[in-house]
Amino acid sequence: MNKKGFTLIEVLTVIMIIAILASIVLVSLETARNRTKDVTIQHQLGQLRSLAEASYSLERGYEDISSSSHPDNPKYNLVAAKILEMEGSLEWELSADNKEYCAHSNLIRNPDDVFCVDSTGNAVIIDLAVADLDCDGTAGVFVCQVLSLCADLGDPCTAGADCCSGTCGPPMPNQVCIE
Repeated sequence: MNKKGFTLIEVLTVIMIIAILASIVLVSLETARNRTKDVTIQHQLGQLRSLAEASYSLERGYEDISSSSHPDNPKYNLVAAKILEMEGSLEWELSADNKEYCAHSNLIRNPDDVFCVDSTGNAVIIDLAVADLDCDGTAGVFVCQVLSLCADLGDPCTAGADCCSGTCGPPMPNQVCIE
């Protein structure tokens, strides 16, 4: 007698292979979704920079576009809503003299990464595991600054070397480091 069909072991093996392949695809999809969220957050912060530069007044100062009385506030709110939709967190700060601004948001793929744009043209990803972000106008500089964590790293650098990147060497591009 010649019976045609599958044994229980063969069926379970096929189901197991399909489950493994499905889990690989789902992990890849999640990575792609998070990468898309990061790119969207970076794009929205670029839009925010465009709004800030467009609002640069004749008096050579930036205006508070986050203020509900500003004509560009609805555009600011759209940018902020999109960043929040992507699970980011928008921080917008304007210096007291309206000469400088800084805006940043966390990124999704790596929780330690923050994307920051400022009035000097910086658009940089800062790894908070290596350096702290300062966007508060300390010492009159209101940009995406990276505060050196040399002391936390055991200060492996020799005198005069820069520790902003977590290793000895020159500062990373577009970052102002404070000792």
